[in-house]
Amino acid sequence: MEELTSQDITSLARSVNMHIPNTDLDQVAMSLNAIIQLMSEIDVTDVNLIEPLPIRHIKEDAVYD
Repeated sequence: MEELTSQDITSLARSVNMHIPNTDLDQVAMSLNAIIQLMSEIDVTDVNLIEPLPIRHIKEDAVYD
């Protein structure tokens, strides 16, 4: 997989309404690319056979589906 560029990371951050200052962008890119590289090395056999867990949102002592 190609490494994420600063422009990729800025676009992803904007898509979730997050601002990453330009001064932090190189460090964020380096960290994210390192995480992605390490995760790609993990070999999970038969991962598609595992039933996913439902997503549950917790807010102010209440659980919302």
